[in-house]
Amino acid sequence: MSILRRKKRGGFVSIILPFMFSVAKKVMAIAAPISFATRTATKSRGQTVGQLLDEIFSMFGYFAEKNGSLVFEGAEGADKIARLVKSYASDPFAEVFGSKVTSVRNFGNETIKDVEGDAIPREKMLIFELEDGTRIAVRPSGTEPKIKYYLFAQRRPQKGKFDFAELERIKAEVGKKLDLLWDWLQEDAQSRLGK
Repeated sequence: MSILRRKKRGGFVSIILPFMFSVAKKVMAIAAPISFATRTATKSRGQTVGQLLDEIFSMFGYFAEKNGSLVFEGAEGADKIARLVKSYASDPFAEVFGSKVTSVRNFGNETIKDVEGDAIPREKMLIFELEDGTRIAVRPSGTEPKIKYYLFAQRRPQKGKFDFAELERIKAEVGKKLDLLWDWLQEDAQSRLGK
């Protein structure tokens, strides 16, 4: 309790802590039933968790993500991070690998609401949505000298569901796409810093 009181004087805890507790309660409230349901489903069907997930992916689509970050040390590094964030906001990329950017959400300037209709606290973060369903989130770290990238890709079945061989191929393709996207974002960041 004394640690919280000391930090509270700085203002950080009064804003972030209730948000973190709210999120943690929601995650914990659903984690146990999901874990129980998953164990029950896999045991009753004689499947592993991986096999159950593949069955779900084949019906609803395959979703994957990749995280990366670029580290920039010192005052010069902080300036580079700020320049990158500003560059993404003022000059967003129009397309990536032939897929057009359909929207850019700026969590620093816009009021964005969660699924329950509550406003999400403003922060320096941008999310780019592409027409193929790919999403790219970019934000500076609040505690480390780095800018973070969160990449999300998906592939949904056009009709029916994926068969096993098709799903394995799609997993490899989506993984490769995320790797190539990360490579491209690193090159794009260096290009933006060179301007």
